[in-house]
Amino acid sequence: MATAKPPQVDPAAALAEFAASSDLSATLEAYNPPHEGYRRLKAKLAEMGGYTPPPPVVQVPNGPTLKPGQKDGRVAALRERLGVGATASDGELYDDPLVEAVKAFQKEKGLKPTGLVGPATVSLLNDPGAAGETKAVELKPADIVANMERWRWLPRELGSLHVFVNIPDYQLAIVRDGKEVHRTRVIVGRVANQTPVFSETMTHIIVNPYWNVPVSILKKEMLGKIQETAGSYLDRGNYEVVVGKRVVSASEVDWANVNPNAVSVRQRPGGGNALGNIKFMFPNQHSVYLHDTSSRGLFSQTYRALSHGCVRVHEPFAFADALLAEEPGGLDGKQLKGMIGGGEKYLWLKRKLEVHLAYFTAFVGPDGKLESRADVYGHNARTKKLLGI
Repeated sequence: MATAKPPQVDPAAALAEFAASSDLSATLEAYNPPHEGYRRLKAKLAEMGGYTPPPPVVQVPNGPTLKPGQKDGRVAALRERLGVGATASDGELYDDPLVEAVKAFQKEKGLKPTGLVGPATVSLLNDPGAAGETKAVELKPADIVANMERWRWLPRELGSLHVFVNIPDYQLAIVRDGKEVHRTRVIVGRVANQTPVFSETMTHIIVNPYWNVPVSILKKEMLGKIQETAGSYLDRGNYEVVVGKRVVSASEVDWANVNPNAVSVRQRPGGGNALGNIKFMFPNQHSVYLHDTSSRGLFSQTYRALSHGCVRVHEPFAFADALLAEEPGGLDGKQLKGMIGGGEKYLWLKRKLEVHLAYFTAFVGPDGKLESRADVYGHNARTKKLLGI
């Protein structure tokens, strides 16, 4: 999901600006994102010889599942799409050579190679980039263009001090005056629970946070276990139940018939809390934030799309140290760490800063090399489709 709010351009004002311009090229260039990441990608695109639109992909019409040996008017398009000539007198026959070509295509795209041409196969035949990638791929000019486009989704001013999370890179950076001052690993949302793409302002930090269990997680992942144990599953996990504004014992709730929307379940602060010891709040419509975790061993994995949507931060108190460098009063990570234990502690920031959750599968690293990351959520493929590239 992306709820980024790209800067809006007033068409009339833009036309007036171009009409009055003495340098149309410079005026047009000023409408591009001012960010260094965009400029570096643009330079790499130029090195690659620019972008040339590929020939259009032959479209295979939708229809009933096509099975080997059948005759169908769509077979001609299927042959053209896969480059398989007719070996029988009937060009509409789904014959063995074409079946084998379809199986090879299905295997390449991660589908079961059945030879049956159903909706999933037709979708990939008509839009080869539709599937999300699990491995980094060789970058093509179209990929660079799509990533340049996503720079347009960001605010033109990122903030003199800001946090930048690149979801497919599983990395977070703190940037001060255009220079990176801190970098660490993160864990982002699973494909089924994607971390959204957006920007918001960090306003406060909570030490010893409660974890308020989302209703979706309560329904899908917890309710069955609660019912099987008559509520003792919650006691073992250090959870408490709130009905109305009152904390009640888990055994008081009729879990077999309860409406999950009528109760709140939250995990108390302390050992085993899913949010760890600290979370960093930038209020947003998704209820997504940065936080510690009790499952710290997962940071050693290469593939880190493992959360329910929030962003887990490796070594969060070191992150806090860099984050609070400009906070009046000298608050730092060491002081926050000393607050561990007891109830929730809210710390409201005087020096607020912007947080950007972004999605770049291509970027230029500090060494000038073009980097590629897996399109884990499929956003890059969808961007290319929307751009017609």
